[in-house]
Amino acid sequence: MPASLKNRIDRFNPIFREENEGRMFAKLLTVESETRSPIQVLSASTKNKVEGYNPFDYYEELAGRFSNLSGLPQKMLWIDTLILLPDQFLEKVDKSTMASGVEVRVPFLDNELSSFAMRLPGKMKLKGGVKKYILKKALEGEIPNEVLYGPKKGFGVPYSNWIKQPLHKFMVDRIHSPYIKNLNILNYTYINELIDDHREGRKDHGFILWKLLNLCIWLEEYKVDLP
Repeated sequence: MPASLKNRIDRFNPIFREENEGRMFAKLLTVESETRSPIQVLSASTKNKVEGYNPFDYYEELAGRFSNLSGLPQKMLWIDTLILLPDQFLEKVDKSTMASGVEVRVPFLDNELSSFAMRLPGKMKLKGGVKKYILKKALEGEIPNEVLYGPKKGFGVPYSNWIKQPLHKFMVDRIHSPYIKNLNILNYTYINELIDDHREGRKDHGFILWKLLNLCIWLEEYKVDLP
């Protein structure tokens, strides 16, 4: 079995066994898990301060609110519309592209169009394994089929490679800066293991290290006064 396939199975198996739908929806959006929890980068004293916080609160609340909807696709669509769309996609992708005069997702958010799409049954959105089924049917003849029905291609940022090579020293300096160390919020023994593993190619910890780097930049840039 290819390593990439095994990693995907190992990741999704516990997620689909999750009984709480809200938690399941949230975990599907991240490579983190209980065994690779981001909380491990925190110092013991900081862990004690945040351990009572439930990061899945809003997902659980919305899963309960939409429990009457039939089928997981419908529930996930509504929840993503209220969380992932405004907090991730529109905030990061669409603001950046619109600054350059490029429309990515916003035209699809026309009030009448989005209201119509939300009312459609799940079988018209995912049918026979074809995602965005009705959208693709509507665009047949307008867009070449090899594009319309071709494999999805993302445009992910190569941050994992950046912090392994050109940004490695920058990352280490920011995370180990005197200001950040004086905050006493990080578990440097654990973090240094992540950095070494990532640098040597033993494991890919790019996801958590990139977020940690951004956290440290933000903390130092704005001199955040932590409790």
